[in-house]
Amino acid sequence: VQEWPEFMRPIQTPPPSKSPILPTPTKLIKEHSPVTTPKLLPLGTAACITYNRVSWLLRVRKEVFTPTEPLGPPAALHLIFCQIVSDVYGVTACIRLTQSEKRAGISMLSGYGITAENFNSPHRANIKRNVVELARTWPLYFARLFQVSGAAQLSDVQLLAISHWGVHLVKKESNHLQVIKSYSLGDVASCTAPRPTTICIESPGGRLTLHATRAQQLSEMVTRFCNENKKA
Repeated sequence: VQEWPEFMRPIQTPPPSKSPILPTPTKLIKEHSPVTTPKLLPLGTAACITYNRVSWLLRVRKEVFTPTEPLGPPAALHLIFCQIVSDVYGVTACIRLTQSEKRAGISMLSGYGITAENFNSPHRANIKRNVVELARTWPLYFARLFQVSGAAQLSDVQLLAISHWGVHLVKKESNHLQVIKSYSLGDVASCTAPRPTTICIESPGGRLTLHATRAQQLSEMVTRFCNENKKA
């Protein structure tokens, strides 16, 4: 085996460029504000697969607010606003909306002159905030859903929803979800996971015991939201 003679030799420093040095356009720099770019997320170490020809459409939606989370910058407000309008006016029923909530949303949007065709046009920020705040009063629209099962007295409970203002016991209907009972975050004294598949919620009405495959994650989320709600 012969070693290549150029192997591990030091790299020669390239000669300085002979291109002329242009004067700095100071006037142009002063007239324009500095450009800021958003911070990019670091690349993950796990392997991933990408697709360039797909027959499906992936939609990203705002799932949940934290108790003290603001609405965010104008771009985020616009995206959440468009999501709500699309769900309210959508032909396919949004499972998180009841018929009464959908009617309330249509009533507000039509009062502002917002339709399914022009919602992406420029609208005032206060109108968008009013629409988002209305949707935030709906218990399941901005909520994280966990599959659970209850005891004999809670046989109808199939899901537990955690929103920015409460914990909701939910059952599935044909084309929507129905809230059986809600507990405000202020009324939840504690939420623990004594076993990997069991959660216990303490409230003024007593102890509520449910079984869930993601009991630890559910318990941590309820506890974090309750602590944040106390600081609000």
